[in-house]
Amino acid sequence: MMTSIVPLLLVCCSRVDEKPWVSAEPVHIALNDVDPKTEERRQIHLTFPGRVGGRLDWADGVIDAEDFDRWIYASDTPVDPRRALNWRLELRILSASREYELTEAQREKLRLAGKGDIKRFLEQVEQRRTEFEAKRRVFREGRAALRDLAPLTKIYKEGPFGGGSMFAKTLEKIKRVKALAMALLRWF
Repeated sequence: MMTSIVPLLLVCCSRVDEKPWVSAEPVHIALNDVDPKTEERRQIHLTFPGRVGGRLDWADGVIDAEDFDRWIYASDTPVDPRRALNWRLELRILSASREYELTEAQREKLRLAGKGDIKRFLEQVEQRRTEFEAKRRVFREGRAALRDLAPLTKIYKEGPFGGGSMFAKTLEKIKRVKALAMALLRWF
């Protein structure tokens, strides 16, 4: 009876020698995490190489590449960021057009400026993706890289058209020109 318990104890204590002819499937796990900057709950998906027996070692875990998009776009399903941002841009243009009675030429200037903002945002995302790819093979570094995405996630949610953007600057210029034209009309 003692001999049947010994292999079980060895497995539990991670002292079973791995057999080279036995292969195991990789292990996939999802960890719940909280982004400290946004307080949002997120998941980190890890893949551990297949092995027989023993415990999982965090140092062996690789963060899934898809987590980058899950974190930056705050979505578990695939997202087309360019399409979503173009939609937000059109809503902004429509809103500005109603508020300031913009001409078609002015709307086109805003559209062009907004597309530049979208392009710049997506370039920043790809730069961060490259950094993440370099760090995701080490759990702590990959997790830190994911947590550093909070500012870009905020920009994505709100749209890259806020203060300092080409869209905002173009709209301010259009408003100044309109105000000047109104002042000149009142003067004469």
